[in-house]
Amino acid sequence: MILEVFWERHLFERALTQARIEIILTRNESTIFILGESTSRAHMSIYNYELNTTPNLIKRKDNNELYVFNNASSPHAVTSKFMEKLLTFYDLESQNSNPNSEWYEYTSLFNILRQAGCKTI
Repeated sequence: MILEVFWERHLFERALTQARIEIILTRNESTIFILGESTSRAHMSIYNYELNTTPNLIKRKDNNELYVFNNASSPHAVTSKFMEKLLTFYDLESQNSNPNSEWYEYTSLFNILRQAGCKTI
């Protein structure tokens, strides 16, 4: 499993320089995006959990600064497989039209952020 993760990372890094889509950006604003991959909506008050666990998210929602998705599902139960589709332009249509393609051959959110001058970690 560890070797597979390292191999996938190697392929992803290689793909960063071989992205198929050129993105042209028109503005660069300071924004922080944090992905909580192990977060469960079952324990978030923004999704009606009885404890007040997400007061800042609720405040942002009330100020129209946040959109809450209530009917979303994952195409995979394993985080690494889901992330391939979440953070890239690789999707079911891509997979069906070119079955030999790999997720790392497509432009990712990180490509776009780097082109905008953002630091990604």
